[in-house]
Amino acid sequence: MALREYVASLNYFYLSHPALWELDFDPAGFVWVDADRADENLISYRRRSASGEELIVVISFSGSDLPEYRLPLEGPGRYEVVFFSGDWSERYGKEFAAEEADGRYYVPLYVPARTAL
Repeated sequence: MALREYVASLNYFYLSHPALWELDFDPAGFVWVDADRADENLISYRRRSASGEELIVVISFSGSDLPEYRLPLEGPGRYEVVFFSGDWSERYGKEFAAEEADGRYYVPLYVPARTAL
């Protein structure tokens, strides 16, 4: 039952966010954010819709938590986790502000093992 409910909520989220599917065959719909983390089994990318909606996806294939992952960003701003594949708790936080270090922006994230957010 839990798996069916999870898949239903995932499908609803997918259909509700055109950034995930609208520009599948257009290079403007996809940009790697951080694809060079093979040693940590982690990828992140940005999806965009024709109307300008943007979602950043972070996926951990690792069997270990990544407690201090720094997600690189294009600039300052506030970010919110809108979907999480794991067991959510207050420990992970849902809203983040971009921080600046060495002239670059990033969001500090706690990424649990084998999750997507």
